Amino acid sequence: MVVCPGVVHRAALGSAVPCAVRQACGLFQYLDENHQPQAVDSSDVNAYLRETTGQDFTAKDFRTWAGTLLAVQALAAMKEFTSKTRAKKNILGAIKAVAEHLGNTPAICRKSYIHPTVLEAYSDGYLEQLCRVYLAGSSRSSRLESMLLRLLQRPKQAALVAVKTAQKNLRDAQNGRLRRRSKSLRNFTDRLRGRAVA
Repeated sequence: MVVCPGVVHRAALGSAVPCAVRQACGLFQYLDENHQPQAVDSSDVNAYLRETTGQDFTAKDFRTWAGTLLAVQALAAMKEFTSKTRAKKNILGAIKAVAEHLGNTPAICRKSYIHPTVLEAYSDGYLEQLCRVYLAGSSRSSRLESMLLRLLQRPKQAALVAVKTAQKNLRDAQNGRLRRRSKSLRNFTDRLRGRAVA
């Protein structure tokens, strides 16, 4: 429920509250035990997140993750580009989609809510390679998030080697040629399972 001076707007969680109402009244308010409206502002939300996670997370961190993930999703759905001009148009289209979803301008989204590594990786074709490998056969959100996390955590060169290795393993698996485990790896896994090693 959003309470403005003299006007009560009831909205279920997850439903859209008109922008004018959010700006005039504040997005979150609740009625306390005396039925008096109490505001919940960003500092309350951020304190709750820090207390709950034990980390220095803020609501903006979650919003940035969501914006970046939406950008990856939009870019992954784009057709392969054949020119830098087409790549720039695709990036702009993805930024506009994120901006619309988050309720910001494209400029604010690009600057504050989409990690620049994603846009750079798309421009140089690297994101497309990652999508081919990590999203092969499925674009479930968990796989998309895993792929994004790997993109952001790995240096580009190491990730490129990992992508090429994964592509080779995928081709081998599709052709029925699974790589045999090395003897040291077999010994290690046998020890983990508690088997006697010969």
